[in-house]
Amino acid sequence: MTYKREYYRMIIENEATRFLNELHSYITESINDKARVFHVNYALTRTLNQKLLDLAIELQKRACSADDFLPMKSGNNTPVAKADDSYILLYLKHQLVRLHMEVQEAYAQLQSTPFLAEEEVCHKYFNEPVPNPSTIEPVLSDNEGRGLIFETEGDTLAQAFKSDYGNYSDGFRKAFHHETISYYRRTDQEYVDIESPCLSAVLSGTPKQVAALIPNAENGLFIRFLFYYMNVKPTWKNVFAHQSGEGLDTHFENLGEEFYHLYKHLRDGPEIRFILSEEQQTHFNKFFSQVQAKYLSIKGIDYMATVRRLGLVAFRICMVLSALRIMETGECGETLLCDKQDFETALAIVSILVKHSSRVFSELPLDALPPGRKNRKERFLESLPGIFNRQKYLDVARKLSVPEKTAEGYITDFCRKNLIHREHHDNYLNPAAQEQK
Repeated sequence: MTYKREYYRMIIENEATRFLNELHSYITESINDKARVFHVNYALTRTLNQKLLDLAIELQKRACSADDFLPMKSGNNTPVAKADDSYILLYLKHQLVRLHMEVQEAYAQLQSTPFLAEEEVCHKYFNEPVPNPSTIEPVLSDNEGRGLIFETEGDTLAQAFKSDYGNYSDGFRKAFHHETISYYRRTDQEYVDIESPCLSAVLSGTPKQVAALIPNAENGLFIRFLFYYMNVKPTWKNVFAHQSGEGLDTHFENLGEEFYHLYKHLRDGPEIRFILSEEQQTHFNKFFSQVQAKYLSIKGIDYMATVRRLGLVAFRICMVLSALRIMETGECGETLLCDKQDFETALAIVSILVKHSSRVFSELPLDALPPGRKNRKERFLESLPGIFNRQKYLDVARKLSVPEKTAEGYITDFCRKNLIHREHHDNYLNPAAQEQK
C-alpha cells in the first residue's frame, strides 16, 4: 500500500469516527425526541445523501474501478496516480455506505425515512443492481419461516448458493434479526413475505472456505456469524480413549427426545418475557463499553459493528441458557429472570468469541481492496506484559518494528481508553495480559 493510500485512508477513518461521535453528541444533548429525529434524518437525507451523490458523480467522471489497483490483475499498467485515486475514492465509497447503514441501525427508532438495505443504498447512489433472491427464501417460506443448516464443508454451501445466482447474504442477514424477508416467487408471479424468519446455521471449514462464503470483511454477513478458530496441534490423539455402549446416532436421538419435550412445553405455553436484573444490565453495559473501546482503538471503526452484534448474541445466549434451566427447575412463568450463573457464562463465552472473530476478520480481505491487512497496533497491545515501564514497551515496539514515537502514541491512546492503566510514573498495568495469566 502506498503512503498516499495510507494517508487518505487514515483521514477517511478518522472523519468517519468523528462524524459518528458528533452525531451521537447532538442526539444525546437534544432536549426532546423531535430534535433527535431531526438530527438523525438530517444526517441521512442531507449530509450523507449529498456526500454519496457527489462521490457517485466523481466516480463516474474518473471512471474508477477496482481493476485499477488490484495487484492480482495480470498486465495491470494503470499509472500509480490513477491507481491511488481509484483506491481512495472506492474506500471512501465503502465508508460512506457503512456510515449510512450504521446510522440507520443505531437510530432506527428515530428514523422517519424507509430503511434501506446495503444493496439498496448502492443501487440508489451508484446504480448497482439489486440481486435476485437465493434459494433460502423459498425453502424458508415452505417451512413456515423456520430453518436449520448443518454443513461440514463451508464452501459447499457457498457454491450451492452461488449456483442459483442469488443473494444468499441478504436472507442470512435479515434472518439474524428476524426481519421480514420479501422475495418474488417467479412460478406464481407474486411477492411473498416471510415474517419473523428463524434460521440457524452451523458450519465448519478452513479459513479459505470461510472466504468463499464471506468474500470480504466488510460484507454484512460476517457480523452475523460467530467464529471459533481451531488451532491445529501436531500431536496424535488416542481415538480409542473413550468408548461407549451406544452409538452416536442413539446418543443424539436420546438428546433430541429430551429437548423435544422442552420445546413442546415452551411452544404450547404462554409467551415468556426474558429480563436481566438491574445489576446485570449495568454489568452488561460496562462490559461491552470496554470491549467496544478496546477494539475501536486497535481494529478501527469497521470492527465496531461486530462488537455490537455480539452484544445481541450475549443476550440471546442468556436467553437460551435460561430456557434450558427450566428443565432443572421446572419454573416457567410469564417472566423469566436471567440466572446469575447463566449471565456470567454468557459473557465469558462472548469474551472468547470476540477474540476469535477478530482473528477471522483480520484474515478476510477488504471489499475490492488488497487483502492481508496487518494491524501493528493490535499486535503491540497484545505483546505488552502485565506490568511494564517505558523501556519494556519500547523493547516490544522494536521487536514489532514500531517507531518509538508511534509506540508512545499507542500507549497514550491505550491509557485514554482504559485499555491499560498508568499506576504511577513510568509504571503501567495491562489488564488483558493479567487476565490471560
